[in-house]
Amino acid sequence: MSKQCFVKVCILTSASFEDKLFTYEVPDNMCDEIKRGSVITVPFGIRNRAEIAVVLEKCETCDIKDAKSINGFFDRDLFISENLLSLCDFIKENCFCSLASALKTVLPPCAKLKRTKSFCAVEQADQSLALTSVQSDVLDFIKSKDSVSEQSIKQSFPGCDTQKILAFLQKQSLIEVLDTTKDKASVKTEKYVCLNSLVDLQNLPALSASAHRVISFLKDGQSVKIKELVQIIGCSESVVKTLHNKNLVSVITKKVQSDIFDFENIKAESKDFDLSCEQSAVYGVIESLLCSQSPKCALLYGVTGSGKTNVMLKTIDKALSMGKGVIVLVPEISLTAQTVSIFAGRYGKDISVIHSALTNVRRTESYYKISSGASNIVIGTRSAVFAPVKNLGLIVIDEEQENSFKSDMTPKYHARDIARFRCAKENALLLLCSATPSIESMYKAKSGVYTLVTMKNRYGTARLPQVKICDMRAEPRYIESNEPDTKGGVVQNVLGKELLCAVEENLRAGQQTILLMNRRGYHSFSLCYKCGNVVRCPHCSVSLTYHKHEKGRLVCHYCGYSVQPKQFCEVCNSEYMGFMGSGTQLVEQSLKTLFPNARILRMDADTVSQSSSHEKILGQFRQKKADILVGTQMVAKGHDFPEVSLVGVINADNSLFLDDYRANERTFALLTQVIGRAGRAKIEGKAIVQTYNPENDIIRLSAAQDYDKFYEGEIKLRQSAVFPPFCDIITVRLICDSEIKAKNLAEKLGLELDLLCKTKYKDVKLALYGPFEDTVFKVAEKYRMKYVIKCRNSKATRQLFGELSSVVFAKYKSVGAVSIDMNPTIV
Repeated sequence: MSKQCFVKVCILTSASFEDKLFTYEVPDNMCDEIKRGSVITVPFGIRNRAEIAVVLEKCETCDIKDAKSINGFFDRDLFISENLLSLCDFIKENCFCSLASALKTVLPPCAKLKRTKSFCAVEQADQSLALTSVQSDVLDFIKSKDSVSEQSIKQSFPGCDTQKILAFLQKQSLIEVLDTTKDKASVKTEKYVCLNSLVDLQNLPALSASAHRVISFLKDGQSVKIKELVQIIGCSESVVKTLHNKNLVSVITKKVQSDIFDFENIKAESKDFDLSCEQSAVYGVIESLLCSQSPKCALLYGVTGSGKTNVMLKTIDKALSMGKGVIVLVPEISLTAQTVSIFAGRYGKDISVIHSALTNVRRTESYYKISSGASNIVIGTRSAVFAPVKNLGLIVIDEEQENSFKSDMTPKYHARDIARFRCAKENALLLLCSATPSIESMYKAKSGVYTLVTMKNRYGTARLPQVKICDMRAEPRYIESNEPDTKGGVVQNVLGKELLCAVEENLRAGQQTILLMNRRGYHSFSLCYKCGNVVRCPHCSVSLTYHKHEKGRLVCHYCGYSVQPKQFCEVCNSEYMGFMGSGTQLVEQSLKTLFPNARILRMDADTVSQSSSHEKILGQFRQKKADILVGTQMVAKGHDFPEVSLVGVINADNSLFLDDYRANERTFALLTQVIGRAGRAKIEGKAIVQTYNPENDIIRLSAAQDYDKFYEGEIKLRQSAVFPPFCDIITVRLICDSEIKAKNLAEKLGLELDLLCKTKYKDVKLALYGPFEDTVFKVAEKYRMKYVIKCRNSKATRQLFGELSSVVFAKYKSVGAVSIDMNPTIV
C-alpha cells in the first residue's frame, strides 16, 4: 500500500502579513524526495495557476478533504538549507515583513519568475488502473511526445476539464511535471551562423551586396556569432534572416557557459606579499578568532591606506585552508571590479560575483555555482550576504559604516545584522573593516562585544596627505562665463583659487586628481531672481535640478519628471529666471573650460546607469587614461589609485546640516574617506577642502583624520540625546494617494499603537514622536507621513510592531501602505 504524504508550503507570491501556509498532497513517487526547504510548483487559486512555493513542513496526515496535488519540483537542485530557513524567520521577525518576502531574498532571480507547466508520462506506471476514455486519450497524447505543455493539452482537448484530468493522472503517478532546472531567461544563449554545406557558390541566386559579403565571409566553413558578424560586415541581422530563409545559411543556437565576471580583462597580481609588523600583530588576533571556529566578530579599524586589504586577504587564505567558504561585502558596485581584480589573480575563477547591476541570468548562474560548491568565495554588495555558501567560515564587510548596506526595499534588512546572524548560526567569524567605523560598531568594540584590532599607520612609506581647509566665504560667489544659457554672463564659482592652482600644478606634474562634489546635475535648482519662486516638481514636494547634458532640462531626482527651463516666472511673470547651486556637471564643465587639454571623467548616477559603467570609468582612470575624476560619494570609498596625489572637496557642507542625527557621522566618514584617496603610494598626497564653515569641528577633525577624537565627542552627544547606540529607533511610514487620507491613516495608526501598548504590551517602553510629514512629503503623487519611535530592540518590541503591521494591513490596506523600519539609515 502506498504511503500518503502532505506538505505545508509558503507561496512566494503571498502578500499577506499572516503568512498563511497551504497544504498539498505529494504524489507517491515524490514522497521520498520532497523535504523541508524544497522549492516546488503548486496549483493555486480557482484557476490553478502555477505558483512557486517553499516546503516548510512535511506530514503524513491532512485535515483538508481533496487536497490538491503539487505539480512537481521547480528545480531539484534548488534547495533552502536549515540555516537559511532560520535566517528567513529572523528576517521576518526583525524586518516586519512576510515570510514570503524573506524567502525570496535567499533564492536566485529565476525563482521569482512565473513558470509554464509541461507534462511527461511516467515510464513504469501502473497500467492496470481503470481510466475513462477521455483520461486514457489525454494520457496517450502525453505518451506520444517527450513532453507537452498544459496549453497544448487544452487546445487538443477542447470542452474537457483538462485541469481535473491532469490532476487525477498526476495523483495516480501516471504523469509528472517535468523537472525544470532553470527558467529559459536564466540560460544565456548565443546565435551562430554558418554556410550550408550544399550551397553552390558559383550559382547563387540574386542577392544584395551585403548578403554577398556575408556569404564571402562564411565560405571558410566556420560558424560565427551573428552579433559579431553584423558588426564586421556592417549590415543588419535581417540580411542573415534572408539568407536563412533562402536556405543558404544555417542558424544555430548555443548555450553559453559564461563566467560571472570578465576575468580576462582584469589585471591581477597573483604574487604573495609580506605583512608589516603592525599588520602581522593584527592578523595574529584575527587568525586566533577564526581558528576558534565559534561565533566571533572583530572590528578592524585602521587609517586609510594602512593595508587593511592585505590583512583581509591573509584571513581569507586561512579560512580557505581550513576548508571554509567566504563572503566579502563591499558597499558600492563601483568597488566590486577593484575587489575582484585583487582576488582573481590570488584565487582564480573560483570567485562568484553578486550585485544588483548584474542581469538575472548572471545572478542565477552565480547562485548555482555557489550552491553546487564550485565557488567558495563570494564578492558582492549587500545582497551577496544571502549567498548559499557551503561550510561558511568567514564574512568580511569592507567599509562597514556605509549606508548602502541597509536595504530601503522590503525586507528592510541591514547586511551587518544578517551577517551577524549567519556567523552565529554557522560558527563563523564576522570581520568588519573601516577607517571610519559606525558609531554603533565602535561602541560595541569598546564595550567588549566585538574584538577591536587597530592599525594606526599607513603601509610602507606612504603618509597621510597634507590637508588644507579653504574658506569659501572670501571667494567671489560668481565669475564671468561664456556659457550661452547663463543670465548676465556669470556662473557660480565652484572652484576656489587654492584648488584651481593645485589642479593646474597637478596637471603639469602629470599626476591625477579626484574632485568630490556630492550632488549630481548642473545646478541645484532654478529660481526667479525677482520674487524668489523656485521651480518645483508638480508630482513631488522637491525642487527640480538642472541637467545640462539632458538637453538642458530640469529633472526631478525622485520621480524622473523633466521639463524645459522656464523662460518666465510662473508667479510674477518676470523674465529674470536663473539657476542656483552646483552639481557634478557644472564642475565638469568648469574644468573643461579652464583646462581644455585635460582628460576629465565624471562618475555619478547619471554616468553609471549601465551595468559595466563603473568598471569602465574606474578602469580608464586607473590606467591613467584620464587626469581628473569628478564624482559624487561613489569616488570616495575604498578605491586605490596609486597615481592620485590631489583630492579636492568642492563643498564640504553639503551633508553637514541635514535633519538627521547621523549627519555629523556621515560628513566625517565621507570627508575622511575621500581625503584618504590621496598619497596612497610613493607620491606625497595633498587634499583641499572647500567650506563655508572652516571652524566646524567635524570638518577640522576629518581633515586631521582624527576618528578617535570625533568618536569621543559624538558618543557623548548620542548619550545625552538618547540616540543609538543608547536606544533603537523605529520609523513607521505611511503612503497614501491623498493628503487627507495620509493624515487620517496616521491618526488611526497612532490609536492602534496606543491600544496595543495599553493592553497586550504594557511592559514595552516607547517614546513616540509624531505623526508628522515625511522629509519629502509628496513623491510621485503619493503623500507620506511618519512616526519616529525610540525603543529597545527586544522580542516584545518586535512582537508589538509585528502585530501592528498585521492589524494595519488587515484593516487599512485599501487606504494606504505602511512600512516599519528598525534602525533606518535616514530617520
